[in-house]
Amino acid sequence: MKSNLASPLMLVFAIGLLVTVCLVALLFGLGSRLGVFSMASFIHPVPVKSLPTHADNSTRPAQSSMPSLSNLHMATDDQGVHRTISYSPADAFNLFFDVGGVSKGTTFEARWYALNIAGKDPQIPIETMDQIYDGVSTTLRFHLTNTEPWPAGQYRVDIYMSGNKVGEVPFSVP
Repeated sequence: MKSNLASPLMLVFAIGLLVTVCLVALLFGLGSRLGVFSMASFIHPVPVKSLPTHADNSTRPAQSSMPSLSNLHMATDDQGVHRTISYSPADAFNLFFDVGGVSKGTTFEARWYALNIAGKDPQIPIETMDQIYDGVSTTLRFHLTNTEPWPAGQYRVDIYMSGNKVGEVPFSVP
């Protein structure tokens, strides 16, 4: 009589597939409900919440977080209070954003573009500036001035963290 190995192999394959599906569902379903992580954290870095501590505080889980950038905005003042996306030709451009979970020494870069200004290539930055994170500040600022009035038109600033684009803000000079 000839033995048939196909049935036991199919059973092992089916069990393995079932275990894999259950693990994936557990990780992404239960993990996101606990606030530990979510599928979105693999798409856009977001802070990772620490696990709850024990009632007696005898064992504290390590607090870790992924680098994050938030509250990205332009302003007319040096403190970031007067938010805008429209500047007068004599204004300085001020970009602000908050950071979290960023290591000291991380490089941030602002690339400023004039998108529809005569004589300016919209693919080439009109200015590029770097800032090394001090490990202390929670809000960072980039400041751009011009010796002449800004030409009317559309502008954009792109923000890079360690060489990776993490945000952009369009703005204009009417």
